[in-house]
Amino acid sequence: MKPYILIVDDSRTNRFLFEELLRKSGLKAHSVSSASEAWRFIREQTPCLILLDLIMPTVSGFEFFDSLKSHKKFSTIPVIVISSADSPKIRQKIKKMSIEEYYVKPVDIWQLRKKVLEYYPGET
Repeated sequence: MKPYILIVDDSRTNRFLFEELLRKSGLKAHSVSSASEAWRFIREQTPCLILLDLIMPTVSGFEFFDSLKSHKKFSTIPVIVISSADSPKIRQKIKKMSIEEYYVKPVDIWQLRKKVLEYYPGET
């Protein structure tokens, strides 16, 4: 199966933007609006990378991240956080997380694309 990037963001606009950017770059991407939907994809096929929003209803990106990292099978999935949450408290919390990168929305899509390509293995 072709590797894929999972986008977890409650904003339909952001999901569309990130998915289109990745697809136009020749990458396979799936986008979901919640942690529960994300788990459904992850259990079927492990993504090579997750793009994660922090501020989401029901289960926050922080909670989802903690849950992901607590599962041995999924703990090594790299995570890039893309969020509008940007305060000293949030940045301090993010520093303690083992994330690959943190971008504040609106994100420079070309910079994001360059970072994503570092984690995408291509065809398998």
